[in-house]
Amino acid sequence: GGTSKNSTAELTETLSSHNSSKLLKHNIWKQFQHTSQKVSQFCKQYNYSSQLPGDNYTQNELYHHLLYDDSKRIIFCYVPKAGCSNWKRMFAVLNGTERADNTNRSIPSVLKNVNKLQYLPEKERQKRLRTYFKFAFVRNPLERIVSGYRNKIAVPINYGNRYQWPDDVLYHIIERYSTEKYDKWQESGFTSPDIHPNFQEFVQYLIDVDLNLLNEHFRPFINLCHPCSIHYNFIGNFFNLPYEAFQILNFLKIPRNSYLNRVGHPTYNTSSLVSKYYHQLSDSLKLNLIKKFSHELTLYYYLFPHNHKTDVTLLKLRS
Repeated sequence: GGTSKNSTAELTETLSSHNSSKLLKHNIWKQFQHTSQKVSQFCKQYNYSSQLPGDNYTQNELYHHLLYDDSKRIIFCYVPKAGCSNWKRMFAVLNGTERADNTNRSIPSVLKNVNKLQYLPEKERQKRLRTYFKFAFVRNPLERIVSGYRNKIAVPINYGNRYQWPDDVLYHIIERYSTEKYDKWQESGFTSPDIHPNFQEFVQYLIDVDLNLLNEHFRPFINLCHPCSIHYNFIGNFFNLPYEAFQILNFLKIPRNSYLNRVGHPTYNTSSLVSKYYHQLSDSLKLNLIKKFSHELTLYYYLFPHNHKTDVTLLKLRS
């Protein structure tokens, strides 16, 4: 599935439906073209189909991550741990279910009220996918893995003295990779807040489990948003989030207070913090992880090539 004439025409049609200043249009047009060309190159090289996956489960999963707003004619694919919370709130503000100045409600309760393509008839979905401005933000996959581990695994969420994390991820990892921890945990009636998988166990879990079956916080962007089947007009980098979010909001004529008043600068895991985690892994574990996430990493490097050297250094591997 390439971009070529079809998606260039789509892009022109999408852009012309958003009236913006010529200068901004010119600057952002270059970024849109870069996204389009690089993703197309990647899909071609790795023989990705331009068709959406056929089975219902995958389609529901795909559409579940696509939020839309009819008034602004936009679609956003959210990627957990890549700065998506504020975008979710923005979609709730746009459809009137959330006030711009209310930041108290939890993201899961905000998300219940945003419009998802998942709930539209197929014909309506396709019409919007064809004509709306489509965008997403991605994050360096190696950094996103550490962020997911620190936020969801290393500090287990404990509701009413029982672990109830999505898909029982913690339970599954401890049961499968640490008999000693599991026995200890069982003795405590699964209530000990101190027991959680270490980073090696977590990485082994990522290597062993089918990418499509991973919880959304760890599932790759390619498996969440299907960029070879859906022609995104813009894929931004979490690292440049405040600047790029401002550009997109300007372009779409969305008031900054729907989104940016709660952004500041994203919390980055510095390279020293991230490398601290990868230094705990054996070379074979690192190599298996890179192999497992090779397509995700490759697409990221296509879009943001300067990251490749940093990652080779980070993993302390011979390139």
